[in-house]
Amino acid sequence: MAAKTAELLSSLSEAGLNSVRVARGRQVTVRWGILHVIEHTALHLGHMQITFQLWKTIP
Repeated sequence: MAAKTAELLSSLSEAGLNSVRVARGRQVTVRWGILHVIEHTALHLGHMQITFQLWKTIP
């Protein structure tokens, strides 16, 4: 999956990143969509880290 993602992202031009798509009824750029996915994934990773830290403290 990482290789496919790298391949896809490296194929996007400046114009491609700035092109507009409709997401949930509103227009957003591809660039914004990629950033949103990264931020959302980071949020969930943070949840997992906190959960793991709490789990480690349970005797």
